[in-house]
Amino acid sequence: NREKITEIRERYHKTISDLENQMHIETGKIQDDTDETDKKTDSEIGELQKIIQKTERITYYLKRKYHTPDTKCFESIKNHGHMEFLEKYSDGIMSLQLYVAENGRPTNKYSIVIVGDCILGGNDYKESILKLPYQYTGWRNGFDCSGNNIQVTPRHFKSIQDAKQYCAKNGICQILKEFFAEYEKAKSEYDEANSKYCLADFEEIIRTQVSKHWESISQSRQAEMVQNLGLSSSDVSEMSCDDVAKIAMLI
Repeated sequence: NREKITEIRERYHKTISDLENQMHIETGKIQDDTDETDKKTDSEIGELQKIIQKTERITYYLKRKYHTPDTKCFESIKNHGHMEFLEKYSDGIMSLQLYVAENGRPTNKYSIVIVGDCILGGNDYKESILKLPYQYTGWRNGFDCSGNNIQVTPRHFKSIQDAKQYCAKNGICQILKEFFAEYEKAKSEYDEANSKYCLADFEEIIRTQVSKHWESISQSRQAEMVQNLGLSSSDVSEMSCDDVAKIAMLI
């Protein structure tokens, strides 16, 4: 019996080996085809994602068109120690003010502080548009500002005079040189988007975004917005494009 088994194995060894080789060849071809299809699909998805991201950036810029920097934040600025206004920057998209303020430290007691508001960028997903510089400035002397989304203390000095001399040579744009380089890119995109498009060009996308937001808020809030914005309907599907745009600019 053992001899017969050995004989059978030897007789079919080549056949089995050939079949296994053929199996590897055919499964390899299938795997190659699958890999190629996956690669093509991933490439197509990647291109679609680029289009989606570009569209999201454009609609973001369009929705920011009618916003202005919140300059009321400057009225809230306070410090228990010495504080002195030095310079301002404003271009309709961003408004900044530069101060020298006593910080309560034993050495380098005076800091230059830049605070303000920008209608572009911010936290979370907005950082992909423009990351705004923001630092905690709650020193012992209690420097405070509310309603602003930019707040930074680039340098500290031994005296008020040293701080003033530094700011006289540099200024806001130079002090925040790296940030302004990124800001100019975002501002250029903003200007280009608003020169080429309007919200009506993306009505279907905007209406979908507004519809999701509308469903997430209470009926009392909906009624309030209908009244305050002068909307023609409380049903997004029945709203005019202009009404949808009014809501879109708030979200």
